Amino acid sequence: MPISDRQAVIGQFLTAAGWGQADYKPLAGDASYRRYARLSSGAARAILMDAPPGGDAPKQHAAREYNAVAHLAVDCAPFVAVARYLAQSGFSAPRILAGDMAAGLLLLEDFGDALYFDLFAQGQAELPLYGAAIDLLLALHSRPLPALLPETPYCPAYRVPGFDKAAVQAELALMLDWYLPDQGRDASAAARREFEDIWDALYPHFASGPEVLVLRDYHAQNIFWLPDRAGLQRVGIIDFQDALRGSAAYDLVSLLEDARRDVAPELASNMLARYCEGARRSQPDFDVDGFHLACAIAGVQRNTRLLGTFTRLARRDGKMFYLGLIPRVRRYLERALAHPHPQLQSLQCWMAAHLPPADG
Repeated sequence: MPISDRQAVIGQFLTAAGWGQADYKPLAGDASYRRYARLSSGAARAILMDAPPGGDAPKQHAAREYNAVAHLAVDCAPFVAVARYLAQSGFSAPRILAGDMAAGLLLLEDFGDALYFDLFAQGQAELPLYGAAIDLLLALHSRPLPALLPETPYCPAYRVPGFDKAAVQAELALMLDWYLPDQGRDASAAARREFEDIWDALYPHFASGPEVLVLRDYHAQNIFWLPDRAGLQRVGIIDFQDALRGSAAYDLVSLLEDARRDVAPELASNMLARYCEGARRSQPDFDVDGFHLACAIAGVQRNTRLLGTFTRLARRDGKMFYLGLIPRVRRYLERALAHPHPQLQSLQCWMAAHLPPADG
């Protein structure tokens, strides 16, 4: 749809929602196709999510195939369903103020400007805020995840997809398809098969433990501090439209191996211990060693995927900013690969043989 036509659709939506005369300020975009704007009308504020149906599928057939296999949202329904589930579970997810699902437009509660990322840049103490974020995960993971999230005024009941082996392999393939060629290397067909076989063997450890709601992008640029609220509601969360059913380790790794900011190893270790202590209190049979292995594997998987994702964002979509994040991702990847788990030995050998040096 031409930009002018899209703007007309947005204008009609805002007018119908009572925000047609509001001031409109575009916000910095993220790694997805979605766009956001802050609306203000007197003292009232709201966030517009502009998510044209179909996601980035119109760009190329490969994008459509990847979205399907990796279970990425291509409309607003998953966001709305998960937001309502989180809110009804006692967490701070943005309230849906208005929506046009067919047009891919949502008007959301505005959490303000107190992003964890910005607060840390201003010198805010990390330990209490990270501790609150860990406590939120413990509370979220203690709740049985229903087979279907209940219907909302905007969408029918929603089944959260599983973080299945096909999704894991599709994400990992981004490193082979984008990062390695960008570094002047190519994985042969035999090397690809070996890589896939290694991950087939690792998948049971990646998916170990009780199945929980995986928010999938739980990091400092998607978490707000809301000090006027009480308890866990002080932690505001966004960007969960790609949520999956999977291992509790994944969001913990997403938080503590943040591609957009350095998280000191000491802080990460402290927070991992905090999570394990909390999990043992609620789950007497919680397997600490198994969880540490799941975290190491999730760290390798996530950071391997980010190497490919960030390269693709730069080379395919012109978002060159993401190339600057790759050195940090490499450091996290090397830290995860350094774990002395025997289950990681084959993967460690493959990476040593095929991944270019970090400074190369």
